[in-house]
Amino acid sequence: MSFLLLAVAEWSLFLGVEYAIRSVPAKVLLARIEYVGIMSSPVFLLIFTLELTRQRKGIRRGYLIPLWIIPAITVGLALTNQHHHLLWTDFTPNPASNGNLLIYSRGAWFWVVVIYVYLVLCASTALLIRGALRFRHLYRRQFVALLVSMAPPWAANAVYLVGPEPIQGLDLAPLGFALSGLLLVWSFRRLQLINLLPVARDIVIEEMREGVIVLDGWNRILDVNPAAQELLGLDAESTVGRDAETVLGEEVGAGARLLESADGEAEVFVDGVGYVEWRISSLGEGDDAISGRLVILRDVTERRAAQDELRRLNETLERQVEARTARIRAEKERNDAVLRSVGDAILMTDGGSQIRYVNTAFSTLTGFGRDEVIGRSVTDLLERMSSDERAGRPPVDSIGENVWQGVMRAQRKDGLVFDAAMTFAPVRDSDGRLEGHVCTIRDVTQRERLVRARDQFIENVSHQFRTPVASLQLYAHLMEQEALSERVTGYLTTMREEINWLNVLIEDVMEMTALDTGKSVSDWQPTPLPRLLDCIEERFADRFEAADLDLEIPAIPDDLPLVRCDEARLAQALSEIVENALIFTPAGGHVTLDVETVVEDGHKEAIISISDTGPGIPLTEQDRVFDRFFRGSVVASGQVPGTGLGLSVAEAIVEAHGGRIAVESDPGEGSTFAVRLPAS
Repeated sequence: MSFLLLAVAEWSLFLGVEYAIRSVPAKVLLARIEYVGIMSSPVFLLIFTLELTRQRKGIRRGYLIPLWIIPAITVGLALTNQHHHLLWTDFTPNPASNGNLLIYSRGAWFWVVVIYVYLVLCASTALLIRGALRFRHLYRRQFVALLVSMAPPWAANAVYLVGPEPIQGLDLAPLGFALSGLLLVWSFRRLQLINLLPVARDIVIEEMREGVIVLDGWNRILDVNPAAQELLGLDAESTVGRDAETVLGEEVGAGARLLESADGEAEVFVDGVGYVEWRISSLGEGDDAISGRLVILRDVTERRAAQDELRRLNETLERQVEARTARIRAEKERNDAVLRSVGDAILMTDGGSQIRYVNTAFSTLTGFGRDEVIGRSVTDLLERMSSDERAGRPPVDSIGENVWQGVMRAQRKDGLVFDAAMTFAPVRDSDGRLEGHVCTIRDVTQRERLVRARDQFIENVSHQFRTPVASLQLYAHLMEQEALSERVTGYLTTMREEINWLNVLIEDVMEMTALDTGKSVSDWQPTPLPRLLDCIEERFADRFEAADLDLEIPAIPDDLPLVRCDEARLAQALSEIVENALIFTPAGGHVTLDVETVVEDGHKEAIISISDTGPGIPLTEQDRVFDRFFRGSVVASGQVPGTGLGLSVAEAIVEAHGGRIAVESDPGEGSTFAVRLPAS
């Protein structure tokens, strides 16, 4: 647009000077210079029209160069016309103008220029007509105004070409352009030409899902896209040009308060539509000059409903969380009440063996206050509570995921010594990972005193029995050296068997007493299971051969884990079971020792099975076979000797290793004893 106006100004300026001077050579020179503006004005007009109608976007810059070929040739021919006379062949002054006007005799190239200029003007006019038909409402009036503004230059040029004789040589184009300028000024001010151009409206606005309303600086509606018409029930033909506050405030019911500010957004409930989001943005050219506003409308009824539903769900969730929290708090309070009320002292640690909780009974029993122990290492606390190095302190660092039970000679804060029965058990999270331990402590001083008194009594009695039993054995041996009658020899044999049985009974009682103290299982070492089985096989091989029995040990797996045990004591427990199998299995039978590994609840265990083909155990006796001094019906009948303590000793040794023992038996088909031990 600027270049178009500059070209017209150059043309008008030199044309005015030409009419003002009387020198013919000077007039001809100015006429040559005027061709710069004459030939560039149509080209700039076409480019401006392409820009206005947004047709230039698809035209590359290089494609516009041919438009300048004829103008460039024409300017060159104008400057050198005296050599070829292609533009004009001659010129004569117009007598009616007193010599101010020159009448040029047109050359051949002049008509080429006329055709070119009119083609360019026709192309510009066609683009404007197409724009007027394509765009609606205010844009159509803008194009009509531009078409009207082009009429004066057309008419002036036609007068110049075919005007009557009195005005031949008079070019009224500057006057036509002046009238066009007045029309354009009116368009700039009244219709805001150039300020609001149809920027790809058909593509951007017409196809938008959101409603779009364009307002001018006076809040008049300039445009309404189809989405806004459908959303608000508006008619574009009757809405455009009307006051926005009237249309949007009264007819739609949206409220005109949003239009009072330059920018803003809000959600407004529209009758028959629902919730509509309004977003108003200013349109300007800088320097705080606002030429209009853009209103974007979006139906947010579904989103609002989803938000309301989400809010209700959040409220429901919050109530559920509060209720759950209240239940957890109540459960915690109940647990705390239980922990506070129990008589046993309770201590809890985290994964790093740091004390996190103690109950009231703990402080009462040990004399240590809660603030003195929370956050401390349980190892340090147990060292402080140990009365001496032989106190039996639990191996906290090596307990891991196992359960430890034992009695510790503990010392209160005030120095009082007592016997404390302790149990350390692992605490796991929901994924089974170890997250700490819980320890219970009970004062068993009185019980331990009774146990020690019992053990001392049994030990004294056993020792008292040993002396006369030894004497009886000696005298029985001496009597066997004498020549006695057959009847007396029989009595002596019976007496010697009873003395041996009494001696075995005394040894078994002493063994049980030692196991009850927990001190007889002490030599803990990682032990391979195959070595244990080899020891049992070597110990009983000759006896099995003499009894015409087979001792079978199947192939042992190579991946058996080690077992942390007192090897001698564990071999003793297995020997007690094998001894029973040897005694009860008839000749020709067989005893099988087998071993396997299982994993239960994430813990690996080794299972040693001892099976025989003996008479089996009656169902009524299977629950009592591990009771002390229990002798089954076969033993009680006198067919098989025994004290009833062998399996009790085996069970005590296995339990001292953190294991367990069980029996399965079908009467008449034999028995199977399974010893389960934790793998190290």
